[in-house]
Amino acid sequence: MKASDWLENLPDRLIAARKLVFPTMTDAANALGVSKQALEQRERKRYKGAKIETLITMLKLLEEQAIISPPTERGQTLD
Repeated sequence: MKASDWLENLPDRLIAARKLVFPTMTDAANALGVSKQALEQRERKRYKGAKIETLITMLKLLEEQAIISPPTERGQTLD
């Protein structure tokens, strides 16, 4: 299972996950290929944080670049 698939099933911890992956909004926006303002507007519209689709897109980018590995059943990486 890919981390992006796994993330689709997570509860509201998504905002914290985005902040851990990309500490600044600018880093997150650059990785997604959108402006910082566009990402901020998107996050404000959805429960004051990142939409699930945004986080899934970010995780897919990270998976493609082999920056992260999907979690295992026990929460450990597959590395």
